Amino acid sequence: GPLGARSSCNSHVGVGAGVPRRGHRVPVPSTLVAIHPEWRSYSYFLVDDEIIIIEPNSFKIIAILNV
Repeated sequence: GPLGARSSCNSHVGVGAGVPRRGHRVPVPSTLVAIHPEWRSYSYFLVDDEIIIIEPNSFKIIAILNV
């Protein structure tokens, strides 16, 4: 339906893209840090069914994981 079309338009994010400095982000969970220790100080947010990992200094997307 129209809602699905709208939400899919909002999910055009890609690795290397910048994100707004304000917005709801939370620290990467310890289960992911165990796999990717370099993500210890990173944060993430969810878009539809994807986890968007953000590098804290540049505010750039460094990884996108499907949930």
